[in-house]
Amino acid sequence: MYKNKNKLLGLILGASFLSINFVSAMETSSSQPGINVAGEKAQPDAQQAMVSVGAKLESILTSHPRVEKARGSVCEASFSIAEKRAGFFPKLNLSVSGGDKVIDKTTRGDAFGGTNSPEYDGKGIDLTLSLSQRLYDWGMTRAEVASATLTRGSTSFQGNYVLQTQISEFYNSAFDYLASRERLAALEEAAIKIRANVKSIEARYKRGATRISDLRAGQVLLLDLEMAIAAAKNESNLSGRVLKSQFNVDGKFVEDAAKYFLARRPDMPEMVPTREALNWRILDSDYRANGYEIRRLKAMRLPAITGRVEGKAWDLTDGEACGDVVPGAQADAAFLNGAYRRNANCNSHQVTARLEMTMPLFDGGLNKSQRNRANARKRSLEADMANFDRYHSTESRRARDNLIDLFGRISGQESKKQKLREQFNSEEVMQNKIRSNLGSLANLHFQLALAETEYIGLKYEAEKVRVNALVLSNQISDILEVSWEPGGC
Repeated sequence: MYKNKNKLLGLILGASFLSINFVSAMETSSSQPGINVAGEKAQPDAQQAMVSVGAKLESILTSHPRVEKARGSVCEASFSIAEKRAGFFPKLNLSVSGGDKVIDKTTRGDAFGGTNSPEYDGKGIDLTLSLSQRLYDWGMTRAEVASATLTRGSTSFQGNYVLQTQISEFYNSAFDYLASRERLAALEEAAIKIRANVKSIEARYKRGATRISDLRAGQVLLLDLEMAIAAAKNESNLSGRVLKSQFNVDGKFVEDAAKYFLARRPDMPEMVPTREALNWRILDSDYRANGYEIRRLKAMRLPAITGRVEGKAWDLTDGEACGDVVPGAQADAAFLNGAYRRNANCNSHQVTARLEMTMPLFDGGLNKSQRNRANARKRSLEADMANFDRYHSTESRRARDNLIDLFGRISGQESKKQKLREQFNSEEVMQNKIRSNLGSLANLHFQLALAETEYIGLKYEAEKVRVNALVLSNQISDILEVSWEPGGC
């Protein structure tokens, strides 16, 4: 019984020890030269500097051409709403025409039997003023406005997502740059001592105090180190060029932006449900907009009623109206009702009001094809939404699992560094006394440098996973206070 109690107590103490080590490793993994990953409270001057960094970061990201393009798309969608809403208002059209009759071989007459009335003679300046109003269209105009409004919302969500992906691209490149710079610094620091060790081995070999195999091993070790340094330099240069070309920033600002992120980001980002994700909102808005498009197409097959008032005036430039008394010598005068009156080429007008009902009877299958296309898009969007639901759930779990895995690997790598450091220190003490195996000391130093670079890589990989998780959960712009504003159009 006492043995079982002792075993249980041992398990509890062991679990507590592992938990403490894991939390300590998480805190240690967040520390790095020149960057305050732990998020300690800054002094007022430092806080002001961070505010300045945040403002500059927001300016850089929101002025990127991709974000500007997204902002323009939102404006385009906003104007489309105004365009569709115009269908609720009356239309007023004016037409003015002028001409003269060139050939007259017609026999047509007007309503009163005349053959040269101003309505038919083709001469002079005529005017038409038309006022029309759609009275009933089975909800077609409302469907157009609703579809355009939802499309505008979808476009705004897309702009927000573009901004968040720009933030992700910036910080992924920034952490690649900083990781390569730190790895390069660690390797170059190790190279100084390893070169000294290899030179000592060469001197001992020349004195006949060591074997040529030890010298060759040291030279190969130094060659591997030089290759690792060259790779780190290339990676640093590549990441720096990407940051410069895409965001026009230098290394100093990259370091400040990394501190700004590390001071604000959570250790474990909280995942959000699928229906709160930006991509889901985009798909949902597109799906509902397509539903209104189907309604619009169905309404187009039904009769629409329009009211129309139209006024027409002929021969505006002629001074007398038809029937006015004129001198008998005038060419267009005729003796009517006891006086000479103008009966041709005179100005006249009319006003008409009517209701029009229009209904398409045959359009060659156009409306049916449009409805079939809209229904096919509906099925496609439903599939996209189902697919994104699976994708979001899977990627959310993967991001969380990756972070937990990286926490464990960082903790293990920290332990490995500590063991190698202890082994190196003891070997260095012994070799300083007897100097019998400097190759072993150089190899340990190389292994320690590789362990340090591996640790640096894991540390920044965890930050990149956090960035991607924050994008997936739509939190990164809020954390960094980089807001998406569609802007004025």
